[in-house]
Amino acid sequence: MTPDAWVQVKAIVQEALEHPPDARAAFVSEACAGNFDLRRDVDSLLAASARKLRRGDRLGPYEIVDALGAGGMGEKLCSG
Repeated sequence: MTPDAWVQVKAIVQEALEHPPDARAAFVSEACAGNFDLRRDVDSLLAASARKLRRGDRLGPYEIVDALGAGGMGEKLCSG
């Protein structure tokens, strides 16, 4: 992905997250205007942002065992 494409993807994702979940798909469709590569990248990041890790989830060889903390910038998870 080129730096210009990344800026565009990031801007669309950020704006999409400001829309209610039931209005995001329509916004993304309009914002991507038939650009299938752009839509794929935006959809991928939106799907990743929707995933909430919980105790017992695995990421490769790591398992989430507990939360370290949470606050305005997100959550910190402890893996074992």
